[in-house]
Amino acid sequence: TRRRVGRRAEAAGLRRAPRPLLGIHVRRGDSCREVQEATKARRCSPFAEYWYHALAMRARYGIRSVFLATDDPSVVDEARTAAATAGLPLYAMLANPPASAGTAPPPLWDSVLARRGVDASSAAAGVVDDLALLGRCDAYVGKFTSNLDRIAYSLLAARSGCLKPVVSLDSLWCHDWSNRVGQSLFGSFVC
Repeated sequence: TRRRVGRRAEAAGLRRAPRPLLGIHVRRGDSCREVQEATKARRCSPFAEYWYHALAMRARYGIRSVFLATDDPSVVDEARTAAATAGLPLYAMLANPPASAGTAPPPLWDSVLARRGVDASSAAAGVVDDLALLGRCDAYVGKFTSNLDRIAYSLLAARSGCLKPVVSLDSLWCHDWSNRVGQSLFGSFVC
């Protein structure tokens, strides 16, 4: 795993990324389905919402580059344009796009895996890579209704030995796993 993550970091150019490095996770795919909005109290936010906070963090904390992890190729394109306009280096990693690309609404991951629409080992490796690389950042923008975002930020804080700048677009920290105690801007959800 370490070697694979190291290769992914090298391929993305992260070893040369100017610090402080902001991690952004934008998940589309099955999290943008109406059923997810109802059960997770989550909305599918446009990239511009993430970028607004990225620029605010740049101004406040001196962010010098951005690492983007996403499952949507159009988000990578939009981020490249925004980063070029802002003069910020962007390092992007696209994970597991086949499960979410080209369908409306995107299929649920369970159904994609059941019909073998994606290699489960590769999908799991993509999640581990996202977590490991987002955990190497110095600040974070994501959604705390997402387990991945909470884990990635936990790794970032543990690596740093302290809490680092963070913006969650939808919720405060959710700490009670598998209980309906999470509160987002859009309602309650199971952590």
